[in-house]
Amino acid sequence: MLRAIVVDDESAALETLCLLLGQHCGDLVHVEGCARSVAEARQLVQQVRPEVLFVDVEMPGESGFELVRSMPPQEMAVIFVTAHEHYAIQALRMSAVDYLLKPVNPAELRAAVERALRQRQWQRERLQVLLGNIEQPKLRRLVLPAPDGFEIVSAEEVLYCQSEGSYSRVVTVPKRIILTTRLLGQWEELLGPVGFLRIHRAFLVNAQHIRKVRRDVEGEGAAVVLSTGEELPISRRRLALVLEWLQR
Repeated sequence: MLRAIVVDDESAALETLCLLLGQHCGDLVHVEGCARSVAEARQLVQQVRPEVLFVDVEMPGESGFELVRSMPPQEMAVIFVTAHEHYAIQALRMSAVDYLLKPVNPAELRAAVERALRQRQWQRERLQVLLGNIEQPKLRRLVLPAPDGFEIVSAEEVLYCQSEGSYSRVVTVPKRIILTTRLLGQWEELLGPVGFLRIHRAFLVNAQHIRKVRRDVEGEGAAVVLSTGEELPISRRRLALVLEWLQR
């Protein structure tokens, strides 16, 4: 089982999470200790050397982010637990570090522990990407959750994302096609703020790579021409929005 530490300055939240872990994840994880502050947590980490850390984000003094940033690289999964969605939630998702919103849902908790068990060997590089993204005004690198693990690419490399049923294809420059386990709507939510446009129900495009908007002769359809020469369709109802965005 995974050795775990739980960090939260609120006693009730601390006790609730430990109880949920015992009830729903007792076969996967064992809580070795709890801490009410970042200082206590650092000492516990040195003593226990946990394989998974459940840490609140907002605490008096130092935050959960500062705790993670100050720790030496090690094979430890980090699951952030927070009541505040506005804390770099996009960076957390893009970097594929698990997070839970309070009040914690038992099924989501179980799923997070299972992911930590399967994927903890990826955690060192994923944390480096997470912290880099938190410190930057724009996302620089993306961790793409693929069926067989993760792919790490820079945001500028992504040409577009394409819907593929319950998956999405991420196409990059140079040409690579990565099948990911996120829906296109999730990619739109995450990448929209950094310059990606939804041009069609099946396509989300990096605007940096758009070189031309082409209409057909009859004026019944349109497409974007990318820096690679590839053309992708623009749906009729989205054409005006795409043109307005590009003209800003």
